[in-house]
Order: sequence, then C-alpha cells, then structure tokens
Amino acid sequence: MVFHQTGTSSKFYPFLSNPKNIFASNVLNLVLMLWLTMHCLCR
Repeated sequence: MVFHQTGTSSKFYPFLSNPKNIFASNVLNLVLMLWLTMHCLCR
C-alpha cells in the first residue's frame, strides 16, 4: 500500500493536484497513514 503518491491524493482531493499543494498532499497522506495504523493497532 502506497499512500505518499500525489497521484493517489489528486483522485480524492483535486485541489491538491496543484504543484503548490504537493506539500499539503504529502502531509494529508501522512496523517491518513498514521490514522490507518492507529486504527489497526487499537482494534
């Protein structure tokens, strides 16, 4: 599973496809990955 690809985020968040928002996209993917990890560990 790869979450840090900006192409994956652009499908769900079209505004993040803007090169200026690549950093925001990476942060969003990082938060998503952390949330999924915590969700699996706490279940």
